[in-house]
Amino acid sequence: PGALAVLRRAHDLNAGNPLISYHLAVALDANGQRAAAKTLLQAALAKNPNFDDAGEARQVLSRW
Repeated sequence: PGALAVLRRAHDLNAGNPLISYHLAVALDANGQRAAAKTLLQAALAKNPNFDDAGEARQVLSRW
């Protein structure tokens, strides 16, 4: 399976992990699904504003 499918599965198994959500959001955006990616990333930051890649996540959101 492709990276998007693997990330979706990882997110399904551990939706509370903001790092997985971040990487899934980036993959969704790369596959033309920016609205879904933005919603996912905003939710990840709302749940845990200080996860490991939160700064990068905020930068990505600011570019969208």
